[in-house]
Amino acid sequence: MEEASLSFSAKEVESLAFLPEEAEDFKQYTFLAKDMGQREVLSVADGILKYHFINTLAKKRMLDAEEFEFKDFSRFLEMRKLAYTLYDYKDAITYGLVNCLLEAGRDIRYYKIHMRSEALDGKMYELCALPSERLVLHTMDKTVLDLLKKFGVEELSKQQSIISDYVNKTML
Repeated sequence: MEEASLSFSAKEVESLAFLPEEAEDFKQYTFLAKDMGQREVLSVADGILKYHFINTLAKKRMLDAEEFEFKDFSRFLEMRKLAYTLYDYKDAITYGLVNCLLEAGRDIRYYKIHMRSEALDGKMYELCALPSERLVLHTMDKTVLDLLKKFGVEELSKQQSIISDYVNKTML
């Protein structure tokens, strides 16, 4: 199995200490976040945990940033930059997870999805692990798409997301 390792600079690993100190509920997960920045995707279960953890934190950072858009624009930009860094990290996790699935012989289907956001419509891909479609991932990352093509997975035509209500939910 091709190892899907993730390597990050010291600055990037440091930036994964993104949990606000005032968030007592999340302090227990700080060790997990720092650990994730230094490890490869070891298994499907490991990849799923990391994917959802990082995706949730990225979404939280985007929501937090919105609070500062008209109050402190530099803070807004800083928080959005961190969110995008987390989304990039999520894509690296997605690559490792998809590689684990394909190496294990799992079938995956993927397609562009309809999005309410004009910035995302026609760019966001949904990946579903078959046969149950219980594992649903989203990416716009070219390396993930190239990996699917390398394994001979054909892109399907654009369609509604199977979790459309979630991916098109307005957060504000």
